[in-house]
Amino acid sequence: METDYSIEGRESSLLQVSDLSIGIERIDQMLQLTDRVSFDIRGGEIHGLIGESGCGKSISSLAIMGMLPEPGGTLLSGTIRFRNEDIFSLDQAGLNALRGDKISMIFQEPFAAMNPLIRIGDQMLEVFEYHSSDFDGNQKIRDLLNEVGLTDHERILKSFPHELSGGMLQRIMIAMSLLLDPELLIADEPTTALDVTVQAQIMSLIVRLCKERKMSVLLISHNISLMAQYADRISVMYAGQIVESNDMVPFLENPFHPYSRGLMRAIPTLDQENNQIISIRGQVPEPGKYPRGCRFKDRCSDATEQCLDEVPEKISQNKGKYRCHY
Repeated sequence: METDYSIEGRESSLLQVSDLSIGIERIDQMLQLTDRVSFDIRGGEIHGLIGESGCGKSISSLAIMGMLPEPGGTLLSGTIRFRNEDIFSLDQAGLNALRGDKISMIFQEPFAAMNPLIRIGDQMLEVFEYHSSDFDGNQKIRDLLNEVGLTDHERILKSFPHELSGGMLQRIMIAMSLLLDPELLIADEPTTALDVTVQAQIMSLIVRLCKERKMSVLLISHNISLMAQYADRISVMYAGQIVESNDMVPFLENPFHPYSRGLMRAIPTLDQENNQIISIRGQVPEPGKYPRGCRFKDRCSDATEQCLDEVPEKISQNKGKYRCHY
């Protein structure tokens, strides 16, 4: 069944994710991690993908890079098309040409993403071993380090990852991701391990580089305040499904899905009664334990008997789309 959550203009989209279902094979069963996920990313926009941990955000982003979990990661259905080319139809050489060059990624944890035994300079130069370029790689590295606010080139390039701070490593990963001028940057929780001041600096840096280079960004986060400040459009993910998609401004003014409204209510504000954060009760169900009917029903204060057994289909309202019976 068609479950398109894109918002107009698929023909002009840089990236099209359509009905993406990903599973991981276990000894006695196939666990489905995502269920018919669909969204578009247009040229030059920042598209936010939001949801709690365990909703399927990171696995969807890895699939865009053609990187399914090993062992046992399986494409169950759907397509991912970059400039109308199916990523899962590419051979290894095609994937290697795509990664880093056309699509690049800032991983969630810089200490885990970098090799602790190789100096920073050597890790950055590795990019040019897999991709040809018509410019001086060493000079490009120094230029990008300047752009991300790191001017002590000699010390940084000779350092091992553990000799630098988390904020510096995150900036280095941003520089590495931009070495080949990609058209799409995937930023998976790029500020998770950083303090508030550095978070703001990193996000301002990503947004500035996005605008200057006319680059698209898939911004993955569980922080809706971050999305409100930086994203042009948003897709809300819950228990492996996209439950709502919309442009950012109308989403903030009137979120349709109960989960989206719950995320909004969980934002602390100064005028909130007793200054209490209104949390969403319960937690995200695990893959293989998704309930019948609506997957959010056990945490939803508006759930009815219809939600217990009937799977809600998409509803379109204005430019937005959401998955709810009401």
